[in-house]
Amino acid sequence: DNILITKNNQINVIDWELYLEEGNPFTDLMKFMMGWLMKSNSNNIDAKIFEKKIMGFGNFIKIYPKIRDKINEHFKCEFEFMVVLRYCFLWRISKAKITEENLKSYSSIIKILSTKNILE
Repeated sequence: DNILITKNNQINVIDWELYLEEGNPFTDLMKFMMGWLMKSNSNNIDAKIFEKKIMGFGNFIKIYPKIRDKINEHFKCEFEFMVVLRYCFLWRISKAKITEENLKSYSSIIKILSTKNILE
């Protein structure tokens, strides 16, 4: 929630309280991307909306290349989004309270991430 996107799709990161000069810039971006991909308008986790977003529907597809390019430039390597997305999703659910209500969505998202090679 520390990333602001302007109307021109310019990305601005704000993280003053946890600022580390030598910290990992990846953390905020991945938390932001996972949060954005997993939330529906009702703020619930929705596997169908997740799949639509990563398959190219909505605003995510517009800013993804900019995020990818910034990360590639920073780390001086090719950013493999799907590998990192899978890791971040597993990290996120390892910290989440699993309920009967969200178990089905989490299971569906795991299936989506294991069978699709999106944006690469």
